Amino acid sequence: MSLSLISQSWKKFVTSRCRSAGSASCVFCSGPGSVVLDFDRILAHYRLPGVGPDCLVFEKDGTLHVGVVELKGRRYRLEHAIAQLEAGQALATKILSDLGVKNYKIYLIIVAPSHPGSALKARRARQRSTPAKRSAIITARCGDTFSKARRPRLAR
Repeated sequence: MSLSLISQSWKKFVTSRCRSAGSASCVFCSGPGSVVLDFDRILAHYRLPGVGPDCLVFEKDGTLHVGVVELKGRRYRLEHAIAQLEAGQALATKILSDLGVKNYKIYLIIVAPSHPGSALKARRARQRSTPAKRSAIITARCGDTFSKARRPRLAR
């Protein structure tokens, strides 16, 4: 499965990097050859109700890696961020299913300058499930790259 299939199928929503439509001045960078979809544009185009993350990031290095990314400012409510990530996870799963992709891993990522203790606990303890896929919540800092955020690391 090539990333160009995602890029062509969703070309109206492809963007160069993940940025927040809100007040967060954070950015989250993807690697070369990645595909980044602006989730806010998807919501607006299809007039979908509810909340969603800021973007979906697709990278491939043997396995297709999918980042569901929510950018936050200094303070945020973890429960709201999780709801946004879950909405993005559902759409990412649908996109991949519609394209016939079976081998992938989804990462739920909250990007912020710093994270409250509750988010750090969630990173360690909370698991999210999709059919046959498990996704832990990852906390990352502004300016991190997707490949760096998805690598296992020691607690910060």
